[in-house]
Amino acid sequence: MVTASCHNLAPFKIPPSPSRIMILLDDLKVDAQQALDELIDEGRLPFRLRARILRQEEDDFYVIYFHDSRIRSVSIRLSGDQSFKDLVRAAVLRKVSVIKNPSGED
Repeated sequence: MVTASCHNLAPFKIPPSPSRIMILLDDLKVDAQQALDELIDEGRLPFRLRARILRQEEDDFYVIYFHDSRIRSVSIRLSGDQSFKDLVRAAVLRKVSVIKNPSGED
């Protein structure tokens, strides 16, 4: 079974048919891109990113790949209390903070 969280729903089980998994991954990729676009609109992301590839590594673990030399990818582990979009936002903001302040000092 594949566990996923789409939009603002809690994790749910779907049969592991390839067509259903592709639809789920496409939906999650759309959510990821919406999160990136919202970060740009809010002025929290200093450059535009495009979610190029979304790969499911485990039932609850995804990697989003970007075609960008500053941030190549982010890893997302699903949790029942946060939407996929919120998890993408948090992961991207963590990566951006490292780029802005690589030493970890404020």
